[in-house]
Amino acid sequence: MGAAIPEVESWPVHAVYPVYEDLEVTLGRPVQPFVLLLDRDDANGFYREWTPAGFGPGKHFGYALQWFAMAAVLLGLLAWNHRKKRFET
Repeated sequence: MGAAIPEVESWPVHAVYPVYEDLEVTLGRPVQPFVLLLDRDDANGFYREWTPAGFGPGKHFGYALQWFAMAAVLLGLLAWNHRKKRFET
């Protein structure tokens, strides 16, 4: 995937999972190894107990059924159009 922090002249830079050592090398100065978090009771803070809403295999089966149904309809239209043109001549 390349470097975690690409070498570019302008900032901000999109970084891919940088570690503290990568940040130190890029910035040219030491970086403190900690993360600041907002106060849990702050009215404008982030919701910390977020869990992603997952979906099961049913959604994938639904997409597959949708595409197969569309293929069947298109095949039916193609056959109907071909038969219609054959009888016209």
